[in-house]
Amino acid sequence: MERESKIILGAIIIILIAIFSFNLGITGFSVKEFSNINISPKVLTSGSMILITVYPGLEGVNNNLNFYNAEDDLRKASIELCEGDYKCSEETTISHWVPDGWKPGVYYVKVYDYNRKDFIMEDFTIKRGDN
Repeated sequence: MERESKIILGAIIIILIAIFSFNLGITGFSVKEFSNINISPKVLTSGSMILITVYPGLEGVNNNLNFYNAEDDLRKASIELCEGDYKCSEETTISHWVPDGWKPGVYYVKVYDYNRKDFIMEDFTIKRGDN
């Protein structure tokens, strides 16, 4: 009987540790609270393709992804991340050809994060084509 009690007590302790670890986020499962943007490549020439991955957070991001020139903060382009809704909730990767007319310099993409209640941005650089 004593052996069975030890096994039951051990099982209860393991269950409690598992519950405690899960609630603290120690288990390896993660829920992204805020959104994130990843750009590849970070340095390119105009006329090249850029890949942009948007990882929406808990409440999603706006459907419009905007491109800006960092020097003058003027919007250069806008594209949709997802179809059929104003809000995107799933990870999305888009490819975009950077127009030949974009001059060398720093640019950024920005999208509205509904959980943060603010825009998130990520930059990239257009270099001269002769380098």
